[in-house]
Amino acid sequence: MSNANQQGSAIARSTRWSPSAESEVPHLGGFTERLVHWSQSLRGWQVAALLVVYLPLVCWLDRLAGDELILILLYLPAVAFVAVRLSLGFSVGMSLMCCFAWLFDDIWQYEISPPGLSRLVSGVLHFLCFSFIATIISRLNVALLREYRAARTDGLTGLRNMQAFDSEGSACMRQFQNSKQPFLTVFLDCDNFKSVNDILGHATGDELLQVVASQLRENLRETDICARYGGDEFVAMLPNTTLTDGQDLIERLQTQLNRAMQQRNWPVTFSIGIAYFPKPVDDFEMSIRLADQLMYECKNVSKNGIVVKSLEEIVLEEEKNPRAIGGETASNTDVEQLVRC
Repeated sequence: MSNANQQGSAIARSTRWSPSAESEVPHLGGFTERLVHWSQSLRGWQVAALLVVYLPLVCWLDRLAGDELILILLYLPAVAFVAVRLSLGFSVGMSLMCCFAWLFDDIWQYEISPPGLSRLVSGVLHFLCFSFIATIISRLNVALLREYRAARTDGLTGLRNMQAFDSEGSACMRQFQNSKQPFLTVFLDCDNFKSVNDILGHATGDELLQVVASQLRENLRETDICARYGGDEFVAMLPNTTLTDGQDLIERLQTQLNRAMQQRNWPVTFSIGIAYFPKPVDDFEMSIRLADQLMYECKNVSKNGIVVKSLEEIVLEEEKNPRAIGGETASNTDVEQLVRC
């Protein structure tokens, strides 16, 4: 199967409900975005309960209206909802259920048993129409998600790009403001990467970056957020993590990365900076720049190492010696702003 087909299949599967993952929803704006976010926040049993209530209600209203009002179109929202929230197969099944409910309403109201041929033909036509609409909605939903994720994914490694990383990291900061959960930001640089490109070629360099991305996915937790910063640099954010646990995790990651490089005879090691924060901060981008500065401290002393500092240690150092952080001059006030919640 081609990469494009695999990606399409993965996106189609990801539109189904999963209790362990939060759905990614494009920013559609206004009422539509709120509606989609609400539908994606529902769990499987909530979706089922909503449909169990909605379908009998429409059937009852259809019975009350009689032939004076044609209410079969009221079944369409249920079909569309399932197409967006679950999958095409479920929405086709919902189309069939809606048509059976419509026929049952006629049998219930007019005591027609069995329904006449014209009613059966009409039911089949409605089923085909509903299924066609469900197919269009489902395909559009998958295409929208594919474009949305492509805009937030690094094309080479498959990790998040910085736009997605900044967005999700800032969202974590807002989510954890009240709980005061600790977190770490991690900045990773590939030592001697340029020599790989110059000697072994850019294709090998691209393969190396893909191996690093694979190790990040395998060794970081599902709750962690990682991305390709650019070039041979990667960033990660470890929410709800203590300093000891985060340092142990990154040390294991570095060990696995070095092993992967040695297995392929690539002369690359890894310099890593870790900034620890005891609670969420207002400026998420500054927290990344602090980890970036710690990574450069590691490279300046000796490559293939880890430099770990807490926010308190960084603030104390800044009071003694203000310096440039991540290429930008940071005053004491700039750093201390990170403490605010």
